[in-house]
Amino acid sequence: MHLGTLGTGNHFIEICLDKEDRVWVMLHSGSRGVGNKIGRHFIELAKKDMAHQLATLPDANLAYLREGSTHFDDYVDAVSWAQDFALTNRR
Repeated sequence: MHLGTLGTGNHFIEICLDKEDRVWVMLHSGSRGVGNKIGRHFIELAKKDMAHQLATLPDANLAYLREGSTHFDDYVDAVSWAQDFALTNRR
């Protein structure tokens, strides 16, 4: 974990100029790579679940977690945790 840093992944600080010539500082600090790990984990679970539930899924990348399933609920909990972590990092 990289709490309090830009960490790993797609994290950046950008100076922006809007149409009215106002300067903005944009910080994308995310959840420090853990969000990506959460996503990859649940994508694999969705692919496995869909392989058992829908034998005719045309592309494994179309797999999803069914709302109300244990994996769906676990995913929502994990993403909520990642959002809390990112918010804490920004503070």
